Amino acid sequence: MIVPEETIALLRACRWEGNVQELYNVLQHAACISKKVLDKRNLPYYLIKDALKSAGSNQADPSRVGTRPFWPLPGISLPMDLSKRAEKFSPSTGQASRKIRPMAGQGSWTTSGKRISPVPAAVKAKSGKAGQTRIADCQTGARRYHHLGKRRRVSFVPACRSGLIRQDQSPQQSVTIREKTMIAYFNKTFMEKDEIRISPDDRGFLFADGLYEVMRSYRGHLFRADDHINRMNSGARHLNLSRTDFSFLKDVAKTLIAKNNLEDREATVYFQVTRGAARRTHAFPDPLPELTLYGAASDFNADALEKNLSQGIAVITVPDTRWARCDMKTTALTANILANQLSVEKGAKEAIFIRDGVMLEGTHSNFAAVFDDVLVTAPLSNYILGGVTRKAVLELCAAEKIAVEERPVFQKDIHQATEMMIIGTTVEISPIVRLDGSWSGTGSQARSHGNSNRRSKTKSTG
Repeated sequence: MIVPEETIALLRACRWEGNVQELYNVLQHAACISKKVLDKRNLPYYLIKDALKSAGSNQADPSRVGTRPFWPLPGISLPMDLSKRAEKFSPSTGQASRKIRPMAGQGSWTTSGKRISPVPAAVKAKSGKAGQTRIADCQTGARRYHHLGKRRRVSFVPACRSGLIRQDQSPQQSVTIREKTMIAYFNKTFMEKDEIRISPDDRGFLFADGLYEVMRSYRGHLFRADDHINRMNSGARHLNLSRTDFSFLKDVAKTLIAKNNLEDREATVYFQVTRGAARRTHAFPDPLPELTLYGAASDFNADALEKNLSQGIAVITVPDTRWARCDMKTTALTANILANQLSVEKGAKEAIFIRDGVMLEGTHSNFAAVFDDVLVTAPLSNYILGGVTRKAVLELCAAEKIAVEERPVFQKDIHQATEMMIIGTTVEISPIVRLDGSWSGTGSQARSHGNSNRRSKTKSTG
């Protein structure tokens, strides 16, 4: 392990309010992250913020310094010289001290870890040891001792990120201590999702002044990632964002899939970009702030989708109360939310917007119907979103020699349709079997197209 002088200098300048054992745990985790070199960027921000501020460094921004949580790892320890340096951090003077300030409810401790005062009998009875509870890593069998007390930083074992079990418990009695932590992307940094902090002055929070995209990943293969990114680029130009090229997000999406171990299953990747944080004003801030960019990957419930594809879904129709720029995938989705909630309350899966008697699209999907073996869907305009899956379906129809017409689908004519379907990233091609509680269809063609679409998606690498 190499400890650069700049890291040592930074540690000497910081203030630490806890005891030496706590500080040692923090440094031990940072060392494990750094592997060979204890880089100062892997030190948590709360530890070194005062040192950075006192040095007048612009790195006192949490987005520029690692904000990783900490816990010690089994079987890995710091070099002796670094552990000795940890003793030099006294809460008041910063000088070396062999006596460590005790944690509440634990008595006194020395740097060797030896207890020199007893603990309450209730704690002994509960733990079976002198104030200690033994925790077993349920995957590797590594053992660590976690000291009880009101004022403590609980030490978690990363190898058991899905949870820890007590040594004296059977697997059936095991209790999950911590759920698996997901890695997200925030302003050029990959970090734990729970550690992300967004400013209350962010214009996405105040005005919904931003864009978003949702990509699908099929066993590590992104489906048409370039189309999603091109749509975000187009929206950024319409919104006059300071950046209009997000092609780098394709690599970010792949990294998120890998870091969250989602390569062997179906997943989604969500991206959102806002104009950034600035004093609240309707006009664009001057000067323009840095954009706020967030990305996260998560599991996708493929079983629920398969059920919808095989059995069909029910939908309702609602008046289109949205604004006139539905072609931009903005985060302002109030009308969509209200309409979708209404569909849920009526036992349906989706709500179709109707404007001037034309069935346009759903709250999170495109809409299509079949008339006399011709697939009909609304033409691209400012009133519908140019769906990525919609584009794929039209290409599939061309390849399968299925006739397609991009023209209005009138509500008064829908009873003549032999098939109806919704099309989208998360719904793929879902057949509609009930419309407003009355219309019923077989959905055979929609299911056929859906199977072809899934085959094409599993082969696509985006």
